[in-house]
Amino acid sequence: MSIKLNDNYNNVKKSYLFSEIGRRVRAYREAHPNSNVISLGIGDV
Repeated sequence: MSIKLNDNYNNVKKSYLFSEIGRRVRAYREAHPNSNVISLGIGDV
C-alpha cells in the first residue's frame, strides 16, 4: 500500500493559524509580564 500526498498540500500557506496565534500570545506575554492570559486552546477547555 502506498500513500499519495495530496497535490494541494503544497498550496497551504507557510504560516499556519495556530502557530501565528502562539507567536502573538508569546509576544503579548513578553510585553505584558504582569497580565494574566487565559488559554482557551484545544485541550484546555
